[in-house]
Amino acid sequence: MTNINIFSLTVVVLIVVLVLFILKIKKNQQKYYENNKDVLITAFEEFNKYISGWSYFTHSSFTGWKKKYSDLILYVKEKNLDYFLTKKQRDQISEIKKLSNYSENDRCVYNTHFVNSEKEKYKHLFDSIEEYPLNDQQQEAILRDEDSSLIVAGAGSGKTSTIIGKVKYILEKGYADPSEILLITFTSSAAKEMEERISERVGEKIKSSTFNALGHHILKEVEGGAPDIAFAGNTKDQSRFIYSLVSNFTKDNNLRKKMENFFSFYLYPEKDISEFFL
Repeated sequence: MTNINIFSLTVVVLIVVLVLFILKIKKNQQKYYENNKDVLITAFEEFNKYISGWSYFTHSSFTGWKKKYSDLILYVKEKNLDYFLTKKQRDQISEIKKLSNYSENDRCVYNTHFVNSEKEKYKHLFDSIEEYPLNDQQQEAILRDEDSSLIVAGAGSGKTSTIIGKVKYILEKGYADPSEILLITFTSSAAKEMEERISERVGEKIKSSTFNALGHHILKEVEGGAPDIAFAGNTKDQSRFIYSLVSNFTKDNNLRKKMENFFSFYLYPEKDISEFFL
C-alpha cells in the first residue's frame, strides 16, 4: 500500500471519527434540551415575573431563584450549547445565560425604578390617605417591600400614617385580602387606634393585636384552651407579688446589702465625666 493510500485512508478515518463525534455532541445537546425544556421555560418565565414591573423584587426571591435553578445555570454557563440547536432553542439558552449573570446591583437598580414608578402611579393614594400627603420617606417605607425592613422613626414622625398607607397600598395592588393582614403593636391602645384609623381611612376592618395577645391566641388555638398567665393584667396582684419578694429579700442580710448597693450605685448608668461639663 502506497503512502498516498495510507494517508487517504487515515484522513477518511479521521473524518468519520469527527463526524461521529459531532453527531454524538448534537445528540447529547438535543437530548439535554428536550430533557430540560420545561425547566428552561419555567425558569425564564419565573424570573421575568419578578422583573415585570408589577411588584418589588425581594432578596429572597432573587437568591431563591438562583438556588432553585443552580444546576441549570451551572450547565448553561459551562457547556457551549449554541451548536446544533434551532434558533428558538439557542435564544432560550441565551436568555438563561443573561439571567444567570443578573447581579444584586441589578436587582437594586430594578427596585429603584419600580419604587419611583409606583410613587407616580399611586400619587393619589399617598396624597389623600391622611390629612397631609405622605412624605418621600414614608412612601419609600411603603413601597420597599423587602423580606424584612428596619425603619427607625421617632415619636410623632408618622409611623401610624405609614402603616395605614401600607395597608391601603397592599389592598389596591391586590397583594392580599383584608383577612390576610395582621398588624402587630406593643400596646392595646395603639392596636385599637390603628384599627379605628384604618377603618376610617381605608374602609376595611383589619385585625390589629399586641404581641402578647397574639401569643396568647396562638397558645389557646394550639393547646385547646387559654394558658395560665401570671397576674393576667392585674396590676394590683403584680405589685403585691413584687412587694412580697422585696420584703423577703430584706430579711436576708446578704441579699439586703446587695440590693442597697445596687439601688445606690448601679440603678442608673454611670455618666462619662465629660457630661458634667456640658
